[in-house]
Amino acid sequence: METNLRYVKGICKNLTRTNESLVPEFNQNQGEPYEKETTWNGFLRWSKDRLTKSSIETLEKIRVEPDGRTLCILDPVTESLRMIIAKYFTEEIRPPILVIFSAKNEENRITSTKH
Repeated sequence: METNLRYVKGICKNLTRTNESLVPEFNQNQGEPYEKETTWNGFLRWSKDRLTKSSIETLEKIRVEPDGRTLCILDPVTESLRMIIAKYFTEEIRPPILVIFSAKNEENRITSTKH
């Protein structure tokens, strides 16, 4: 009986060592150098490290209107910048903020009244 107990303890010890080695150390306790902000200015700061100069200049000129947990983009924006803006405010920050691109909505309303 004692030999079986030693055998089981040896297996448990090996399993414990194996589980510890599966946890990659480089992923632990890593955070952003700054907290992601839930504001348009926070988004502009975040984008400066990630986007081209021309995209940043475009974003800085865009008129926005925050309304609680919603952000309304008042000026036309390219599809690629729309995707980046939407991704930041819905996936990168917590809690997420709904983004509405009103320039596109106005465009759709004009098109639909012509038909």
